[in-house]
Amino acid sequence: MPLTTKTGDEGWTRDGGSRRVRKDDVLIEAYGVLDELQCHLWWLAAVCPSHVAAMVARWHGVVTAAAETVWGRSPEVDSAMVRSLEDDIAAVLPDPPAGFVTPGGSEASSRAHLARVVCRTAERRVVAAMGIGAPALPVLNRLSDALFALAVALGESGMESRSSQCRGSK
Repeated sequence: MPLTTKTGDEGWTRDGGSRRVRKDDVLIEAYGVLDELQCHLWWLAAVCPSHVAAMVARWHGVVTAAAETVWGRSPEVDSAMVRSLEDDIAAVLPDPPAGFVTPGGSEASSRAHLARVVCRTAERRVVAAMGIGAPALPVLNRLSDALFALAVALGESGMESRSSQCRGSK
């Protein structure tokens, strides 16, 4: 099958199965934002030291599992993913800041904040598509927390290339 099918020229696409839906369908919106989140994670990883990039790559796998669940394939998300993200949060930022945190501080911190915002958008789109209690929500919620923790840690260090920038990260 060629890459260019022209079936979407009028605003229609397939929903992961055989159903033809509008491109603004809530499921397509959710899947699209998850795809956008994947791009932001790789963009973030590109400016992080290898140990941080490896952690972000694991998070990419979490988003892939969430997308598979949203797409209607077998549920791939589980409590182990949530626990792993919680462990990452504790390792990256053992002492969370009090009060409002202004995004920025370094390029890597800004990218992490941007990925966090996209993750929150993905959460809202998943709720719209699948409802409250969707299996993908706990991992997306925890991932946004992990991205916040990483953004703060990266902002505190101020140096994207410093190998110790994320205190104790795996």
